[in-house]
Amino acid sequence: MRIKIALAAVAGVLLGLVPMTGAVQAEQSMASVRIVHNVAIPGLTPNPGPAADIYVDDTLAASNLAYGDHVDTSLPGGTHSVIVCVSPSLSSACATPSSVVIGDTPVVVAGGGAYTFAAVGMLTVIAPALQVFANDNDPTGYEMARLQFNNAGFAAANICVDGIPVESLYTVAGTQGMAELTAGSHNFGVGVVSQANPTGLCSAGTPIEFAAGSAFVFSLAFTPDMQVLVVGQDRPDNTPAAPAFCADVVTFGTASKALTSLLAGITPAAPATYPTAAQVNAAVDAVTAAIASGDSQVPASIKPQWEIVTAGLRELTTGLQLVSGDVAALPIDSLAAIVAGVRSTTPDPEVAAASEVLTHFYLTSCIPAPGPVTPPVTPPVTPKFAG
Repeated sequence: MRIKIALAAVAGVLLGLVPMTGAVQAEQSMASVRIVHNVAIPGLTPNPGPAADIYVDDTLAASNLAYGDHVDTSLPGGTHSVIVCVSPSLSSACATPSSVVIGDTPVVVAGGGAYTFAAVGMLTVIAPALQVFANDNDPTGYEMARLQFNNAGFAAANICVDGIPVESLYTVAGTQGMAELTAGSHNFGVGVVSQANPTGLCSAGTPIEFAAGSAFVFSLAFTPDMQVLVVGQDRPDNTPAAPAFCADVVTFGTASKALTSLLAGITPAAPATYPTAAQVNAAVDAVTAAIASGDSQVPASIKPQWEIVTAGLRELTTGLQLVSGDVAALPIDSLAAIVAGVRSTTPDPEVAAASEVLTHFYLTSCIPAPGPVTPPVTPPVTPKFAG
């Protein structure tokens, strides 16, 4: 079975046709932010830093945050100030008895994005600074995990997976690298380029379990051993294949085909070809029910792909519900664009890639042995590191 839906044009039309709710607008306008404290005091072993107070837009976000810890917050898209004070502080001005660690640093975030802010440096030795990295939360390849390396230190660094340097993860200070690797346990090592280590030979490494469908974010900061500060997992582990979701995949495919076939038979400005409101509402209800059931049953590892494949139909059904299934109530231009969208044979690349992942899941998880002999579909993944 292959699930493939070409609704790119529909999505574009309905973005203008269907008003967003306030809740949806608010969700899309907020950015997820993690602020990491790694400002050290020189001379102390193993070079820990003081506790810190974090102020965001003059509001206390974290108090007495330990060196190496982080605080998570959400910010609306736009420009913000982040101030890190030595704890205890009395205000965002880092009033006595504290001193300013990071000054009033303007940072810009985009709504719906995810970021790591790394406060790094050494008091009186290396000026503290706030480095901003955008995190990649796009869906990973099927049974793959993403490794994102934020080099918040002050030197170039190699990252080794299972003892092999990963070219796309080699970074200089203030930059980041990305790679995807097969899910499972991998040995993660760091090699910092220095006078004593000019080739950036990696450390022995630490075994880390990389869960499929997850995005791991590592931030490296300036300490004597250039330790890795944060291992963040933005999506949950894989869950076992859900038999209920296997049925949802079939139901969704059947319902979506029925709705799109109904709409594909329309000739705009020829009312005799229009389906009745009752026919449209019945098809819309079937698609809506299939999507709702799938939302509750989809395994976490393929949820991003499920949402991509269903996105166009979610918008289409919402638009049709707004006109109570009466397609004659739609502007002719909008109706023509919808018809063109459901008739289109040109796949949207993102939808096609997500469909391949769902197809692979269905073939490998939903067909009981011995089952039909069908070659598994292996979605292309770029970049891909096979350690």
